[in-house]
Amino acid sequence: MFYPGVLPGDLLNVPPGLDFNTDVALPIIGAISADPTGAGIISMLDQTPVPWITPPELVESFITPIGFNFLGVDDLLGRTHGHSFYENMDVYYSGPLPGPGLDAANAFVRRYEDTPDAANFAGRNYVPTGDLQWPVVTLHTDRDPLVPLFHEGMYADIVAAAGNADLLVQRTVIGYGHCAFTVDEMLAAFLELVDWVETGVPAGP
Repeated sequence: MFYPGVLPGDLLNVPPGLDFNTDVALPIIGAISADPTGAGIISMLDQTPVPWITPPELVESFITPIGFNFLGVDDLLGRTHGHSFYENMDVYYSGPLPGPGLDAANAFVRRYEDTPDAANFAGRNYVPTGDLQWPVVTLHTDRDPLVPLFHEGMYADIVAAAGNADLLVQRTVIGYGHCAFTVDEMLAAFLELVDWVETGVPAGP
């Protein structure tokens, strides 16, 4: 959208024979370093929150999800028979930006249309049911570049809709990275879960 021609292919098409570092990571670093304006606009859109508080985090928060897409999209498309699983045809990208920034985002973003079979496959296999059978404690960094923190809220809504809100406790760790927890943070969450199972009383919010 803001960096045309920097990366080869697109969301659903990764040309064969690419080297991730040479063809993906380094061009992203170069483009954002030369002009961070576009990256800053994308990071402020409600639909594409990019977690960062330092310039290196901003760059890594683009490299990480694009890198996982680079590595995994062909496998996923193999499961959907090559059909698109992503839809943004009618999405209006919004956020705390001046009008020209939003206009540019919505005018130039690449649009994709899913197919019913691929959408149904994704819904059946990748959307959680919320059907919890025992206590669950989740742990999430507030600046996760791969799985955005807002997924926790979405999951809580799904669990609540399934009538299992009493089986879910969610914890947020201040920090950057995907599952970048310290041993103490993981141990605390595990002991909290053990205590909950043994006593039947979940910890407070």
